[in-house]
Amino acid sequence: MGIPVYIMEEHHEAFYYWNCFIKKGYMQASGNYLLHVDHHDDMECGGYEWELSELLQENKLEKIKEFTYEKLGIADFIIPAVYQGIFEKVHILKNLLPHPVTEQKQFVKIKNNSELERGNVIPFIHGGFAGKEDSPYRFFQLLEGGLGEMKPPGMPVVLDIDLDYFAWDDSLSGVAPKRIEITREAYKEYREDCYHPYRILPRRLLEAVEEDGKYYMEYREKFRANKLPTKERIIERIEKLTGWLVGCGIKPAVIDICRSRHSGYLPASVYPWIEEEFIRKLAEVMDIEVMDIEDTDKQAMEISEDKVSTKVKDYLRYLRENDYPNLFCRECMQRLENIEAVYGEKESVETVLEVVLGEEERSCDYSIRVDTKEEAVKEYWYEMDYESYAEREITPCFFIDASQVCPGKDNTVFYEEILPRLAGKERADRLRPMLEHCVETLAGKCSALFQVGVMNGRGQADSIRLFTDDMTKESLITYLEMLCWEGDKERLGELLGEWENFSDKAMFILDFDIYADKISEKIGINFGLRGRKHQMVEAWMDYLVKNNLCLLAKKKDVLKWIEEFPAHTPFIRNDISHFKLPFKGNRVLAAKAYLRQSNQPGNSDFRAYASPVLMNLELTSKCPLRCPQCYCDLNSGRELPLEKARYWIKEAAANGVRTVNLSGGETLCYPHLPALLGECRKYGLEPNIAVSGYGLTKETLEELIECGGGCFTERKQ
Repeated sequence: MGIPVYIMEEHHEAFYYWNCFIKKGYMQASGNYLLHVDHHDDMECGGYEWELSELLQENKLEKIKEFTYEKLGIADFIIPAVYQGIFEKVHILKNLLPHPVTEQKQFVKIKNNSELERGNVIPFIHGGFAGKEDSPYRFFQLLEGGLGEMKPPGMPVVLDIDLDYFAWDDSLSGVAPKRIEITREAYKEYREDCYHPYRILPRRLLEAVEEDGKYYMEYREKFRANKLPTKERIIERIEKLTGWLVGCGIKPAVIDICRSRHSGYLPASVYPWIEEEFIRKLAEVMDIEVMDIEDTDKQAMEISEDKVSTKVKDYLRYLRENDYPNLFCRECMQRLENIEAVYGEKESVETVLEVVLGEEERSCDYSIRVDTKEEAVKEYWYEMDYESYAEREITPCFFIDASQVCPGKDNTVFYEEILPRLAGKERADRLRPMLEHCVETLAGKCSALFQVGVMNGRGQADSIRLFTDDMTKESLITYLEMLCWEGDKERLGELLGEWENFSDKAMFILDFDIYADKISEKIGINFGLRGRKHQMVEAWMDYLVKNNLCLLAKKKDVLKWIEEFPAHTPFIRNDISHFKLPFKGNRVLAAKAYLRQSNQPGNSDFRAYASPVLMNLELTSKCPLRCPQCYCDLNSGRELPLEKARYWIKEAAANGVRTVNLSGGETLCYPHLPALLGECRKYGLEPNIAVSGYGLTKETLEELIECGGGCFTERKQ
């Protein structure tokens, strides 16, 4: 296969497609060299009204696509990719004439969890953060210039080209006016107020205009129209760039090309033949393959959704391999065996153990996430209370994704189809008026619900539980006032003011029960911690201990929880989903930690696995062949004694190893190979056997399979 070439319409889409290319394996997840060939540098930083820390660290493709099309513009898509760690070097080439390449070290950091900031590195300020796991900065090298002599980058290159590099029109004179229709009143307000905020924007970019009895707010970039270069001049520019790429020995891992026709920076009259000519010239100097970008979008999404197959029993096994005596007593661990018996084979992206931090009882409620392919409900959860899984007959509570339920939107499908399936038609119909009221009252406070649940496992058949999306302290208090909540709002506001110092984004998810005519007095305040690093978790736990909401012994084990190394087969890591503080009247009732086990790497500070990934066991140096490259001492004829081999297999299993490579010499020369395959099967290990094929017969294969060899794959060299 040649170098993949993808063509996109507008340049902000590159951010999403770079993430797709990583999923497809065309790019590395980090350590890349971006060669950005464009008439504009596109290195602006933006404020996005988005939770950037979670988005840019967890790399969920669906969210990244939404962020790209909802928040990014055509000049601020590179910096988010730098913060992700995708690019180690960014090279801006926007000159048509040779310029010496300049280089400087810069940083990117998140401000207020919704803005990105870029600047030059100042050694005495930023030097101490280099290489640190908890650094708030992402460092990168910015290079500018080119078309002269340059050494190959020495790392994978992503060639990112905007066709406006060859012919541009910053006046946007060739596209229809960029406008939206407004009311006559809004037009009049703009014309009559000389201090109208849109009138005093830099360069007067927005203008209110009247045309044919209609009123518009129009975007205008006041640049002089550029004279379109001749076709010969454009071809000369294309040849100069492709020649320079070849001359510098630059062979990209992937190439993306932006048309810029909708934004108007490449005149619509010339983009088709410029695109055709550039690809033709590329094909002359490089082995390329033009790919279908829509297919790649679909395939990358499928790869993203094809989560590692991790079952509930895998999470519970990993839990048992570690010891948290201050969180889970022996009886709790025994009861969890009932969950394994009922749900052990169910695949899940994550499970959560809910722990009350201030009580002596050492137990947990247990939740399992199940993803779906439905657009309306993307996931649902089983939640088992500690008492409910004491026996094999488990009645869970259920929670479903409700992020599609928004104030001011037609939510009929949710109310009439989804909610009755969750709560039963009678309960759904009875509680719908109050639920609709709660949803519509969210307008101006948050954008949607988060979850809706039924507490059947607790025998609560007359209510449903509602979780809002994130809200500020002020919005949350106002919302409760509008719902006529009976608790002490002044006291709650004081506490929220203390907690927002710890809360990620200084925002909170509110949960409460809905009845036919009111909401519950008991509510829950939910939030994750800023950055979720060990230092912040410890500071929050100290706050809880100080306020008699957490026992010191439980604090110790919660910190141990987040310090555990992840398991590798399958991949499982520990972290903390969030904390919850139930509140009623004028006081906090408890503090709960939601301890998560997940098969998603996220942004965990990976240092090592909890155990070795595999063990190599060299059984013999005997071999009938004499391959010249072989490193074995084939004349000694040494063999590993059977008992010693059994000992090491047992040790590997005891230390979490899941794969054993059995090798030689010629492995088939080892007389005890069938016995060792049986040992691997006994301890649940996966054996790999390397054989040359010399002397291999059908009977030998059948014997090895019967003893524990699962399958054999032919590898052609």
